[in-house]
Amino acid sequence: MAKFKLRRYRFIIEDTPRLQKVASLRISRVRLIATLAMGVALCAGAGAMLVALTPVKRSVPGFMTGSDRDATLAALTRIDSVARTLKANQAYIDNLAVILDEDRVPTDSASAGTLINPMPIDSLSTATRREQAFVAKIDEREKYNLNVLAPLAAENMIFADPAQGAIPAAESRRSRLLKIIVPVGQGIDAVMDGRVIERAYDAADASYSVLVQGKHGFLVRYSHLDTPLADTGDPVLAGQRLAVRKTARKTHTKYVGIEMWREGTPLVPGEYLYKPHHEAAAPIEAPRGK
Repeated sequence: MAKFKLRRYRFIIEDTPRLQKVASLRISRVRLIATLAMGVALCAGAGAMLVALTPVKRSVPGFMTGSDRDATLAALTRIDSVARTLKANQAYIDNLAVILDEDRVPTDSASAGTLINPMPIDSLSTATRREQAFVAKIDEREKYNLNVLAPLAAENMIFADPAQGAIPAAESRRSRLLKIIVPVGQGIDAVMDGRVIERAYDAADASYSVLVQGKHGFLVRYSHLDTPLADTGDPVLAGQRLAVRKTARKTHTKYVGIEMWREGTPLVPGEYLYKPHHEAAAPIEAPRGK
């Protein structure tokens, strides 16, 4: 068998101008590979210690200290809280915009109207004229009848008199706009506790309007006022003076208007502020069969 001979290599460092050998190294292939491997291992170990024991480790992606992790978690929690608050405020603004602009159609209603197909009318179950007249009569009588719903919606709230000695217009008692005839010099008071969220001036009528947000989702707007005594952001109490009717100008509206909403639903202020005295509703007979 032929003997395996190790090849040996010699590394020589020579000073060329003087033709002198400065140093020489004689090494085999195995020793060369082992030396290179050991050098690579030493470099890798030194790099790992440099990253682990120095602030350089913070630049490594995915590595976080305990304090950094706590700060990141607190920031994420704060961002989530701000997002929730922003969403709630946007919903409140949209609700308020729908209340202030009755002609505005909500986006959900508009989209729902385009997606839902109307149900076909069954020609075999068409109501007779007598039945239609009966339904119309019921709807007309119950259109603004909130005597049953008002105590439930008020949730034990007590509403103050908007103006002592003022006379509400009879035709507006069952309307969404309650008109109160206020004498000159008489004050207009808040009907509930709340906070003024808007104070606006109507140039056409030369009057002010004040919007008060109360508890349980109640919203009250006072219109056709002289100079109000409360500004936007001011808290008000039930019975607190909001404005004073100073003059009686013929070119201006002679009444003070009051409108009410609860959670975006229009209400009839007369049912809350001026409850009728035992109004007896006339019985309506159901139509008899043909």
